[in-house]
Amino acid sequence: MRFIESLKSRLSSDNTLVVQSESGHVYEALFQWNQPISDDDLNMCINNNNLLLPESYIQFLKISNGAILFEDMEYGQWGCNLLGLQDMLRVTHEVRCQGLELKPSQFVFSTWLGDMDYLIFDTDKINDKKYIIDCYACDPIEYGTIIKWDFENWLDKLIVAQGAKFWRW
Repeated sequence: MRFIESLKSRLSSDNTLVVQSESGHVYEALFQWNQPISDDDLNMCINNNNLLLPESYIQFLKISNGAILFEDMEYGQWGCNLLGLQDMLRVTHEVRCQGLELKPSQFVFSTWLGDMDYLIFDTDKINDKKYIIDCYACDPIEYGTIIKWDFENWLDKLIVAQGAKFWRW
């Protein structure tokens, strides 16, 4: 995932970057990277939970087991919370407990700071390369929109779009 390396190379020593978002809004964004997941932890979690995950998400976990991208440092009301493996399972459980009717093959892998929208993997559709569902907070899953990119292409475009929800443009 060269695009992650390129992003990291542009960050300041305190993991920030000045970005321009929609309507010309310029802000300083903070990036927080977690430690990579170990092969043992990854395999144990996958086996214990009978998970099928996109290969590019597994590659991401081996770089950073979760990350906060493009967090608005001034207001904290913007940014992508890209969940690590354990957090993905925890948040998916919490969302199900709140009443969202997810299929057993669906997992929340990203939430958004400030508005709590989320993105979901539908692992039944991994082979179709269209397995990401965009959901607005509090909407039923059937109102979600399927995004036409796989995880790797989505993440690359998120970085190019400087954290904007480009798939809604």
